[in-house]
Amino acid sequence: MFKGKSNILVGLLCLVAALVSISVIWGGIKGGSTECEKLWNNTPSLVVGIFMLLVSLAGLIGAWCRVKWLMFLYLVCMIVLIIALCISTIYLSTATRKGAGRAIPGKKYKEYKLEDYSKWLQKKVSSEKTWKKMKDCLSGCCKPLNECGFTYVTPTTWTKTSTNSTNPDCVAWDNQPDVLCYSCNSCKAGVVHGVKKSLKLVIGVHIAVIVILTIINLFALCAYRNIKEENDQMNF
Repeated sequence: MFKGKSNILVGLLCLVAALVSISVIWGGIKGGSTECEKLWNNTPSLVVGIFMLLVSLAGLIGAWCRVKWLMFLYLVCMIVLIIALCISTIYLSTATRKGAGRAIPGKKYKEYKLEDYSKWLQKKVSSEKTWKKMKDCLSGCCKPLNECGFTYVTPTTWTKTSTNSTNPDCVAWDNQPDVLCYSCNSCKAGVVHGVKKSLKLVIGVHIAVIVILTIINLFALCAYRNIKEENDQMNF
């Protein structure tokens, strides 16, 4: 009884996976709602989505129509996908391990330094062309660094004073509303920190997907064995 049910179950799971992959593809095509979200290339989402769709369709047809070679192809592709997700998860975990806001004595806010984060994250905001496109989603970049020692007037107006700091962000600050500290490394670091938090969620999703795909693959292996036994009996 389980033999027949395993094939049906795998077929249903593949159907669900196919629907999910379509949403992944759509998300990759549509992209993010802001330039900060579009900063991270959407190509990986498209590739993963298309790959998942093709693999899911192969598993669906293979399980319901009992096509041995399609089920074998499905199993191989699933293993490749699981390995790829594991590598991606490890890479993202390594890239997001470094970096955090620095507490300022006597202040309730934190400041961010770009050099605290991984080279991979730094590279994402290093291009001036890309950075100019991202300014529509910036927040927390309207304050000069505490080490600059500027005198507070309003949240977006500070009086420059002489400082011993050699940080270029102190020179980059300007009270003009369209300038402020939007070109400062501390501003870029603030954006990188936000992206890092989002990537932490992505890592969690990856882990969940890996577990789910592994379970599906076990059922698919049972279905493949069932199909193989049926074909062997027919040939006999």
